[in-house]
Amino acid sequence: MVPVGPRYVGCYDGSASAAENYEERCGVAASADLRHWKRLSTGRPWVFSPFGTGSVRYLDVLAVDGTWWIYYEMSRADAAHDLTPPRPDGIARAASAEGVGGVPRPTPGLPLSGHP
Repeated sequence: MVPVGPRYVGCYDGSASAAENYEERCGVAASADLRHWKRLSTGRPWVFSPFGTGSVRYLDVLAVDGTWWIYYEMSRADAAHDLTPPRPDGIARAASAEGVGGVPRPTPGLPLSGHP
């Protein structure tokens, strides 16, 4: 979870069914009180891998001085998964383009891709 203005933003792993258990997708939700959450990414994942199944899972954010250092696991072209460490330039910045529900999304191609 990351505080963003007067609310908190959290990422979660999800899937359409138990058949997708290994290939989860990353969603994003917001809360004002940490008890009641509103899903912001509806109908599609917040971010996806441009490789393999598109799976992005186990995402965690560390916010430091306005930069979001994002750790996550993503699918590769050969269907395996890699744990991806944060990049020195920050994969997503609080000042990046607005994403779902006003939550910034990782910059496309670094290596996560956001849906248009």
